[in-house]
Amino acid sequence: MNRRTTLSALLLLAVTPRGALAQSFARTTPLQIGAETIQVPTPVGFVETSRRSQELWNMALALSAGDRRIAAHFVSESDLKSFEAGKLVHFRNFMLVQTPKRAESIVATQAQF
Repeated sequence: MNRRTTLSALLLLAVTPRGALAQSFARTTPLQIGAETIQVPTPVGFVETSRRSQELWNMALALSAGDRRIAAHFVSESDLKSFEAGKLVHFRNFMLVQTPKRAESIVATQAQF
């Protein structure tokens, strides 16, 4: 990222229900936030649902409160495969990345952040 970084990219909230905290975050996934691309640490074995399952991505979007924008939703590869096979899946381990909509256009330097 350059010296002027959109604050929304820096204010991303990663919500990780129980289980995901114990995961290893050995890789990153690029996310486009405004004009910036940021690298989000992602648990090993997790996949981003908008790229793999439109149905699951739409379900994740339904979780969003009106004042937040969901940037990414991650589930384990095994849960996604079970879901795609029509099996009942409880999705106990997932990661949701979101940002407040009101902060999306705020710009800050690294020093201001």
